[in-house]
Amino acid sequence: MNEQKLLNAIGGINPKYIADSESSHSATHKIKLFRTPRIAAAIIAACVCITGITALAASGTMTGFFKDIFSWNGAVVGTSYENATDEINVTADVTKDSILITMTVINPQAVPYSEFDTIRLKNFSIMDSSDNIVAKDQSTDTVLLTDGEAQILYPASDLPAGKYRLTISQFEGGKKADQPLPLNGEWVCEFTITR
Repeated sequence: MNEQKLLNAIGGINPKYIADSESSHSATHKIKLFRTPRIAAAIIAACVCITGITALAASGTMTGFFKDIFSWNGAVVGTSYENATDEINVTADVTKDSILITMTVINPQAVPYSEFDTIRLKNFSIMDSSDNIVAKDQSTDTVLLTDGEAQILYPASDLPAGKYRLTISQFEGGKKADQPLPLNGEWVCEFTITR
């Protein structure tokens, strides 16, 4: 069946309308071709932004943030402060029978540190030079935090002479009549005991 017979069979459609329809279709196709580079550019821009944010997180330049703590049934039961590693400096020195752990907040006027009166080590481990754990997950006594600095004594009389590594994963800051706030991060200090 040729085009003219088909048009007559459908109901006498004028061939001029068919030609207009074909030219309209090709114009729509050209518009779609011009949209494709814009969509590709938008996708590339989104990928660059996501990569940049990921790079910031990996480089450690992102600051700490608050995170809710949930119970088994989904209820919020507390808050923790995550990624505090770059906001606190930690050193470990050996005194006669103790390890003197000095914790210094880089910016004591910043929240949450400006709200704390006290601080303590919550989760930490001490490993010897052979990577054997000699102390793990013990809490220390609470000490005063003054001008962003605190000194915590940990008994070391039972540790033999040698090189050790202190790894801290959590401090706990507090203020009178407030729930303690866990400060999560990773701090590593090496020290040597000589007897």
